[in-house]
Amino acid sequence: MAMKVKLLGENGQSIGTYHRISKLEYDFDTNQVHIKIDHYANESYREKEKKQKQKIENKKKRYQELFSKKDLTEKEKLEFLALNPQQIESIDIMKTCICSSKYTFFIEDEIELLKDVYKALIEKINIFQNAKEV
Repeated sequence: MAMKVKLLGENGQSIGTYHRISKLEYDFDTNQVHIKIDHYANESYREKEKKQKQKIENKKKRYQELFSKKDLTEKEKLEFLALNPQQIESIDIMKTCICSSKYTFFIEDEIELLKDVYKALIEKINIFQNAKEV
């Protein structure tokens, strides 16, 4: 999900046409939500980031496949040795956004928000599937 709108900065410079939430932080102690939005020239730049992430995920997946396989061919052994998990984890994804903005809002309806969060935990996290909202 994202928002599409042409935004201009204070001095008239373009800060993009494609904007997505990259981080969302709820602080229930202060009743605030902090939102970080990344701004892209257009959607194609975001797609470049996604492709980079997918390449990394594919390498991780391939490493796991080879790691769990009992008998590797010579070619697979060489491939496995070339897939260093620490190196894969340390690959930095080149950010393609122009800039980021942070916004803070007060949480007006904390109760409903918390109910939605608890409901999602119960539905999506196995260890909570038998939990009851109280």
